[in-house]
Formats: sequence, structure tokens, C-alpha cells
Amino acid sequence: MRKASLKILLLLCIVAFFVGCTKKEAAGVQTQDRDLIIATAQEPTHFVSLTATTSSDFDQMVIFAVQDTLLKKDWEHGGEVIPYLAESYEVSPDGKQIKIKIRDNVYFHDGTKLTAEDFRWTYDETLRFPIAPVLWINYDHTEVVDDLNFIIHLSNPYAPFLNILCSRVGPVMSKAYWEKVGDEGYAQKPIGTGPYKFVEVLSGNQIVLERNDNYWGEKPEFKRVIIKTTPDVNTQIMAIETGDADVAVGVPIDNLLSINNPDVVWDSTAANTTAMLWFNMMDDRPLIQDINFRKAVQYAINKDAINQGIYGGNATMIDIYGDIKFSGRPPAGTYSTYEYNQTKAKEYLAKSSYKPGQEFRVITWAGNVTEKIAQIIQGNLQEVGINMRLVATDTATFYDTLRNTGNWDAQYWTTGSSIMDMDSLGNSFLYSRYEPKFKDHIKYPQGERLDYLCRTGRVEPDPAKRIEIYREAVSIVNDEAYQIYTHVDVNTVLYRKGLKGIKADMVKFYRYQEWSY
Repeated sequence: MRKASLKILLLLCIVAFFVGCTKKEAAGVQTQDRDLIIATAQEPTHFVSLTATTSSDFDQMVIFAVQDTLLKKDWEHGGEVIPYLAESYEVSPDGKQIKIKIRDNVYFHDGTKLTAEDFRWTYDETLRFPIAPVLWINYDHTEVVDDLNFIIHLSNPYAPFLNILCSRVGPVMSKAYWEKVGDEGYAQKPIGTGPYKFVEVLSGNQIVLERNDNYWGEKPEFKRVIIKTTPDVNTQIMAIETGDADVAVGVPIDNLLSINNPDVVWDSTAANTTAMLWFNMMDDRPLIQDINFRKAVQYAINKDAINQGIYGGNATMIDIYGDIKFSGRPPAGTYSTYEYNQTKAKEYLAKSSYKPGQEFRVITWAGNVTEKIAQIIQGNLQEVGINMRLVATDTATFYDTLRNTGNWDAQYWTTGSSIMDMDSLGNSFLYSRYEPKFKDHIKYPQGERLDYLCRTGRVEPDPAKRIEIYREAVSIVNDEAYQIYTHVDVNTVLYRKGLKGIKADMVKFYRYQEWSY
């Protein structure tokens, strides 16, 4: 009786939580008359691409529904960049100009027609925000030719620039609307050209989007999209199982593996975030400067144990930066690599300057899957005789330690790439990106060569040549064991059986207009 009572109470809590959402209609009701209800653990908080702080991939669940990008990635054909709001595009031979012609049938949600001036304003305004130097590499200005044509000018070529125009900073915004409401007004009540209009946000509860019946592209099936903030994983899952929600985004793999319900389906895919152990190569760390010690750690990590123990075998394990879908990434078998080998780990450790019991201090984020994986690595290193001290902190303390104190031997974390290109490898190895107080003390053997390769790869227009450049770069990283890559994160989506057109996405860029029952 006690178990039955608890179950009834939990069901009542779920019903109460989802109050205000339209209950699923009886079988046979057309999709056009239904709401799409999505449960997500993290609340989207940024609804526009122009923002003073960096947005998260959960924000993209709103951004890409309300706003459209100029171009998009066609993952069905190897990640080719194809027109979206653009009707066509052409890159100049020197890679410094991109000529764009936009569609002539696109309108913002307030009825204002989209013109080339909106793109010029959006892209030029981006330079005001902190995201500009991180992603808008070599962007100079946009020249308006006429209402439907414009030219993007770069100061120098940047090979993955087209990827930027597909990313979370690529959506176009309305200049006329911004002139009425300003930054704050646009952020609170955004408009765009997308398939759904922004209606309201109830902080900590839900975000409501409404179908744009005048959408230029594929017409949305669902009347509204309601994104419910649902922090508890079990509540998310039960909402899908009972039909009180249609989709749950970001449910951990270990929870999905235990589901046994014929009415629900789940899918997973590699994310755009790379997990790695990154050594602190400051000159005041003699142990870390010892390549034999770094090699010992490299061979001691059991990636298969991470995959099976945390992801049930569903993760993509890697030896170099990024997912296989990243542009510029060299194919497997063409670069230097390594494998899990405790014998080799012990041999390198014996040759190193490591003293028995010496502390190897690794910092990570507390309270999430990253800490769990770091604990597995800690156990791996203990097995070969390395005393790894794991320091798990909150995010603010983690970054303060990383950027200001330098009190760490290595960090285990995940880092994302919005552009999904190997240029993001340079975020670690371009000397110009380091804080001045650290810059002169970073000692990477072959560091100048690696810096050169990262700089060359970002401007090389020939895809085949870029792959060869990054082949050499990642081989240096592996040979020197600067960073040890374990896997790319896993994005998941759990949904009601019968929902069509849905699958997990690398960056939670979901096109709700393609979904239907």
C-alpha cells in the first residue's frame, strides 16, 4: 500500500507540474490543432543571437525556432553548407568576400519584409558583443548592394566562416524592430523570420511559442510549442510515458537505458563538445613538463570503461579533438594515436621524475557527469601507481582556478565548438589567446610549430590541405600528450512513439516545423 500511495502521489505531482499545458487530444485529432510539449532540465534564458553573455545549447531550442540562419548544415550530405534564408551564395577565390542573394518572400513576425540591410545591421552589431572575437574571426563589414543582395567582407580568409553563418550567432534580427525596442526589449520579446513566434516566458516554468502561419518555408504542424523547465529527470521521463509531454531533451543515457515502455522512443548522437584531460604546461610544473609522466597518464586511461560505465556504450570515443563531423578533421588512421595499455603506462612512469605518492592535482566541475568520469580516470591512474587528487568545484571556482591561480596540474572538462570545425583546436594552442601573466610561462615542446599550424589551418581555403594541416597538428598533440581526449558528449532526445521527423541533434538545433504525429 505504501508503494502504491507513493506512485499515486508522484503521478499527481506530474499532473500539477504540467498544468497550463494543453492535454493531449484524443486519437485522430490533427497535429495542427495540438501543442508540442517539451520537457527540458535546463531553462533556456537567451532568446536572441545578440547577447552580452554567451548562450548555451539549450537556448538554441528557442533561438532557432524564432529566428532563421542565412545558411544551414546539411547533415544528410556530410555537413555541406547549403542556402537557407539565402537563395544562393558565392565565395571569392581569395576567400575574403561572400556574395549573398536572399529570398524575396521572407517576412519578420511583425510583417516587416526581410532585406539585406537587416543582415548588415545584425552582423555589424555583433561586433559590440563579447562573442565577436571568439567566433567572428576576420569579419570586417557587410556591404549592401540592394534589398536582396549583399557582400560579407573579411579582413583575411577564415576557412570555417560559412559555419558561423549556420551557428547560434548566425540568425538574422530585425533592424526596424530593434530601433523601436532596443537591446533589452528585443531580448525580452524577440521577433524573427522563423517558423514560430515568441509569446511569453514564465521564468522557472515554461516558454510558449506560437506557430507562424506566414512562414516562408515548410509550414509548422503544431499550433504551439511549450518548453517546460523540468529539472528532475524522473519527472521528465514519467511525463513522456504518461503523455503529459511529447519530448524530453537531454535525459542522461543511464536513465534512458532503464526505460521499458513501448509507448516511448529515444535517440542519441554525438554532441559538439569534446571531453579532455588538459595538462598545465606552465614552466613551474616540472612533473608536467616531463613527457614520460604525461605519456604514463595517456596510456593509463581506459576509455572503454568510461563509455560502458557512464554511457552504456553509446558515446563516441575519440583520440583527437572533435567529432568526426567537424570540418577539417583528418580521418582515422592518418594521424598518430595511442591505446589503453597499463604496461606501457607503468614503463613510462618508471622513466619519469614521478616519486611514489606524489600528488597529481586534477580540477573538474562538481556534481555532474564530468566529475563521475574524472573519478574513473582517478581509479585508472591509481592502478598504475599515480596518486591523482581530484578537486571538484563549482563552475565559478573552477574558472577562477584555471584563469587566475594556476593551482592545478591538469583539468578534466568539456569544451564546445559552435562552428563545429577543427579551428577550435587553436583555442588551446594559439599563444595569442593566453592571459599575459601566463603567456611567457607556457612551455609547449613544438609549441611554435603547433601555433603555426593552427594559424595556417584557419585561413587555408582548400579543404584537402586543411585536413593535412590538422593531421600534423593532432599528431603533435598526441605525440607530446598535451591533451588526452576521451570522448565527445552525448545529446539525447526521448519522445512519444508516433512522433515523426525527430532525432537527436548535435547542438539541440531542433526544427519543430519538421515534426508531426
